[in-house]
Amino acid sequence: MNIIITLPQELIADILNGHKTIELRKRYPLLYREDIDWVYVVTKGKATVQLAFQITGYIQSNMYNHVWKFYGKRLCIPYDWFAKYTQNVPSIYLWQIGTIAYAEKPIPFSDIKFNEKAPQSYVY
Repeated sequence: MNIIITLPQELIADILNGHKTIELRKRYPLLYREDIDWVYVVTKGKATVQLAFQITGYIQSNMYNHVWKFYGKRLCIPYDWFAKYTQNVPSIYLWQIGTIAYAEKPIPFSDIKFNEKAPQSYVY
């Protein structure tokens, strides 16, 4: 199964240069945990894929201060954004970014075959 997430352009750059090695999410597609092949990343407002990555592992946590202390630098986001994003959420998921595939030229969605529909909740 493949899924789509939306990230700001600067976080895509952080993934490509190796600074961002963990992606923060409010959810994880629990039924498909072992079956996710690729996470396709798009920039908000654009219907093209620039980057895809594989998840090598994930951490579920509700200890937000612990998460920020140990993983904040690898998330590449400011603390105030982290605090707002995790507010009133029972738990968060940290996806460990593995293999990265980068398209030198953005790929239109029409050129990608997906196993499932894109979850609309995976948007910043």
